[in-house]
Amino acid sequence: MTSPERAIAQKPAFVVPASVRTIVDTDGGVLLDIEQNLCFSLNSVGLNIWQLIMAGHGGESIKAVLRREYPGAAEKISADVDAFVRELRSRHLIEGD
Repeated sequence: MTSPERAIAQKPAFVVPASVRTIVDTDGGVLLDIEQNLCFSLNSVGLNIWQLIMAGHGGESIKAVLRREYPGAAEKISADVDAFVRELRSRHLIEGD
């Protein structure tokens, strides 16, 4: 694989604007977008998804990780991840994938 191909292969699935900050607490977390003056609360599963997004995972990869963590809930996981990603996009907290 050449260098440009390697760069494309390593490109994160989602792009998080530089203005978004993450605060983590014992119950989940909060996303703060300092440009939009937006505060978005996350429960523990939402925080887990957010951390996977920040680690470069795409939607299908996130679903696979959660299916391993929560066996027996594949359909619900798929629908919930898709809905969560749509919500993040609608609030301009992520782009891509």
